[in-house]
Amino acid sequence: MASIAQLSQSSDRRLSSLKSNAFWLFKVMILAMLSAWLFRSVLFAPYYVPSSSMMPSLRQGDFFIASRWDYGISPRSFFASAPTSPRLFSGLPKRGDVVVFSPSNAPKTNFVKRVIGLPGDRISMENGILSINGSRVEHIEIVDFVAPTGGDVQCIVVPRVVDQRTVTESGDPGCRFARAVETLPNGVSFPVLDIAPARTDTVESFTVPQGRLFVAGDNRDNSLDSRVPMDMGGVGLVEANRVHSKLRFVIGRDASGARFMGERAFAAD
Repeated sequence: MASIAQLSQSSDRRLSSLKSNAFWLFKVMILAMLSAWLFRSVLFAPYYVPSSSMMPSLRQGDFFIASRWDYGISPRSFFASAPTSPRLFSGLPKRGDVVVFSPSNAPKTNFVKRVIGLPGDRISMENGILSINGSRVEHIEIVDFVAPTGGDVQCIVVPRVVDQRTVTESGDPGCRFARAVETLPNGVSFPVLDIAPARTDTVESFTVPQGRLFVAGDNRDNSLDSRVPMDMGGVGLVEANRVHSKLRFVIGRDASGARFMGERAFAAD
């Protein structure tokens, strides 16, 4: 029979092994959490789109992955509430980039828009047609876009002006949008939608200040973007150092609970 001393030693070894395993598991959990935090803060982040201002490129209910290193790294890359400060490896977005930013009038809210004008660019719009640095942006009308009604997609009906009502291919109620493809000076092309003549179809010529960006939603008549000042509910000219992410790819669309997979990247309506 084992002596009391032998039993005590065996018990001590098992206890030591358990402590060692528990400490190892604790280190693995800490490392996993740090890795997830680093991945989420610096590399990639998921976002949810709750409105239709970027339609048809992004639909209400889409969620997408954005990279967070493209425009530099700062304390805000790690902590959303950190003050704005100079970035390491900073760089400006390119025209046509779909970006996520937090404007100064809503620093804890994410918005998603497309970059149209860079610092020093001269921007204007007439009857919905953009001009950059005195040259009209190529704007080619293509087949209309039909979106099912629901959420903030509701048909506009104004007698003798516009009637968006139609049906989708599946026979469900839908709204029809005039669609065109715009091509920016750097060759980036994307679809834009139009509903009817609107106040935001005209922008008097101005030059984008240094450190600012002119951004717009692809659903031009349903986007409070740089065409609308902050005091009127828009985002105004966005500070470049408040842009923190670049859309990489859409990973899904409208599912129950999908919005909880990432931060809400507001496409302001």
